[in-house]
Amino acid sequence: MTNERSMKVHKKSLRAIGLTPDGESILTVSKDKSIKIRSTETGKMITKYKKAHPSPINCLCIVDNCVLATGDDDGYVKVNLLFF
Repeated sequence: MTNERSMKVHKKSLRAIGLTPDGESILTVSKDKSIKIRSTETGKMITKYKKAHPSPINCLCIVDNCVLATGDDDGYVKVNLLFF
């Protein structure tokens, strides 16, 4: 296995990671309560949602290229429409 790219994405622990179905974007959620979306090709930030939840986010489910569901430490689930 070769490491093609490594990047520091969040200030606190990264809790979940996923790829969009088209493979063009990588999504991450973190203990810092944010959702970040980066290009898989360049690694550059596409968009970020600071304080996407009131408590740390611990899971994500990518439904399709436009819908993301996330869950937090308080038991809440949010369904997010992605625009990027």
